[in-house]
Amino acid sequence: MKKWLSSIFGQKQSGYPCVWDTNKPSIYQQLLPWQEQLSPLPESLSELPNTPSVDDNQVRWANGAEDGVLGHHGGFGNSETDIHELYSLLKAAVEKGDKPSVNQFYQYVAQNTPISYIDDLIELIVKKQDLPAAKLAEFTDWLLHNSPDKNTVKLAIAFCVFFPSHERLNTLYTLAAHDEFTLYAIFPIHTIIESPEEYEVMWIKMAKRVEGWGRVQLIERLPEQLSEETRQWILTDGYMNQVMIEYTAWQCATYCHLADELETLSNITLLTAATHIIQALLDGGPARDIHDYEDAPRCCLNYLQQVKKHDYSLEYYFTVQGILEFFQKHNNQYDNSSDIISLAQLILDNPYWDTLINHGLNSHDSSLFRQATYVAKSRKQDVFPYLYEKQYTQPENNLWYELMQTDDIEKVKQVAALAEEQFALDEIATGPRDDLGIGSNYLPHGQLDFILQELHRFPGIGFPLIQCALQSPVVRNRNMALKALFSWKRETWPEGLEAFLANCYEVEPNQETKQRFDSLLKGLPFDDT
Repeated sequence: MKKWLSSIFGQKQSGYPCVWDTNKPSIYQQLLPWQEQLSPLPESLSELPNTPSVDDNQVRWANGAEDGVLGHHGGFGNSETDIHELYSLLKAAVEKGDKPSVNQFYQYVAQNTPISYIDDLIELIVKKQDLPAAKLAEFTDWLLHNSPDKNTVKLAIAFCVFFPSHERLNTLYTLAAHDEFTLYAIFPIHTIIESPEEYEVMWIKMAKRVEGWGRVQLIERLPEQLSEETRQWILTDGYMNQVMIEYTAWQCATYCHLADELETLSNITLLTAATHIIQALLDGGPARDIHDYEDAPRCCLNYLQQVKKHDYSLEYYFTVQGILEFFQKHNNQYDNSSDIISLAQLILDNPYWDTLINHGLNSHDSSLFRQATYVAKSRKQDVFPYLYEKQYTQPENNLWYELMQTDDIEKVKQVAALAEEQFALDEIATGPRDDLGIGSNYLPHGQLDFILQELHRFPGIGFPLIQCALQSPVVRNRNMALKALFSWKRETWPEGLEAFLANCYEVEPNQETKQRFDSLLKGLPFDDT
């Protein structure tokens, strides 16, 4: 392999025929202005050149999400034939360099993420060693610097593992600032930078430049060597991401020695961060959690001791409660369970929580207000009057979900009446379409959902809202409204409802929803499948 790679040195780069829309800028050129920054990309640079345009009614992957989800949850895999076919296309493009060969390879790669085949392809290249190294390096650089398509750039990034150089390191660092490419850049960058100390410096620079899936991928692939400064950054800032803290909580707690840090707490920021990390471990989910964390008992006990020492915050409440419930459930598995249970219960029993709740419920800070309502409900306190007053006096609030979490029919009547006042029903009831209801244009439809989804428990309430929803362009609104009506006795239907439903049936564009209209009119049960 060394002989194969050595053949690239001393070679000059030449061009390949352009096989994409030349009106699109290259991804590298788009990201280049951000090369010197140590903060996440602005939104203006995050939208990749060849990203298909979608409207608010369509769903698409967030940056880096497709590779992240597939990497964590499986669901991919290509046949050996696919790899050999791709290898043949690559070989033809590299060796011939003519437009048909390059275009055939390019279009094949551009269609799908390489996450499913990249390891197999790299292995095949190493095994065969019959690609001209200099030409492959040239082809790699050409794609890196010129392609507007994310999947071809990803593949080119992966090829850089064969060709370590300072120039390519700079290119990889530039591309790694985008969540879509961070995962692919980590390994070749680590290959280029052999010094553990130097790689740690590069790692933290990369981590500070991403906050979505790129941050997740980097935390999951921590450097072998972590300085105290890096550990502190991870525990107080770097643990956060825009995906789910649950993906990386275990790595942060384990490799950054959270239990030790809590023993000698140096600042309150760490206590807040520990709250988030421990809560994520308790929540579990897509990655390793509290059951996998060997230091969990000591970490949780140290956390509780620090909470007890410092001023209480509503933010701590559910983490303390979660610790209590976990160790009550697994009491026999840990030696210090009784100490943890006793201390957690002591903290939760402190009446000062009620002072914090009262302050939060009367606060103009919306985040603090919501925290207070959640903690109050956990302590069996009635927060409906506060929620109703807040929504009544400040219609811009969206407290409909919280308001509907009641079994009191009189309260539901109040909520429905308030919604009829505050919702612009005519702007929602614009006629049935097959819309998903995603995006800023559908915020009122989403707020209406919070009420509709509970109305089946309260037959006879909220008919104006149901009538509005049945004429909404959002399929979900119409289905929830129908579910509510299925709970009404036929004899309680308002006059004219049957004719109205028959008309809705005639114009309903979604076949499943149309079938539900038909079932309702015929007195058949609701099909929620």
